[in-house]
Amino acid sequence: MSNILKIICSVLCFPAWICFRHYGKKNFLVEEDFERWRKEFSRLRQCNRFIAFRIMMTSYPEYRYQLYYRLPFILRHFLNLILRRCNNLHLDIESSKIGGGMIIIHGYSTTIYAESIGRNFMFHQNCTVGYNHGGRPTIGDNVSIYPGAVVAGHITIGNNVKIGANCTVLQDIPDNCVVYGNPCIIKKKYDE
Repeated sequence: MSNILKIICSVLCFPAWICFRHYGKKNFLVEEDFERWRKEFSRLRQCNRFIAFRIMMTSYPEYRYQLYYRLPFILRHFLNLILRRCNNLHLDIESSKIGGGMIIIHGYSTTIYAESIGRNFMFHQNCTVGYNHGGRPTIGDNVSIYPGAVVAGHITIGNNVKIGANCTVLQDIPDNCVVYGNPCIIKKKYDE
């Protein structure tokens, strides 16, 4: 990246950096998300915090969307004037509670409408989490949902669950499971 482009990116990211630093002290979820993204991508681990933040804000529209989701309404819309949220992602997130450490991998065409989502939630492109028969899912901690999966209805997904690609989940899933297939097949991760 040329020096002029780096300077432009730094200037554009500076207001977001100030909001991130200030609001991150009040809302620990912002800091947890940042650290999870930094841990997930090896090239971000080697950078100082501002450079990692700048890279994430300019190169990963999913992170930008996620940060704006965590910020208050006024800040979100002010920052959106400087660095757009990239609505071409077709990424929608709505939940009354989302724990820290959320990460979005290629969030294209992804819709997440859940009652609540636990910590360290990861989802990929073209996932759908939402309504079925009037209810929305409740998702536990350390859950990963892979590309094309559908999780719908008033169901509960336990902790430490992996939902495979193109899987359709319409029933409760207990803790420590791997789920795959359509209709879904539940396999315990840890046989005791």
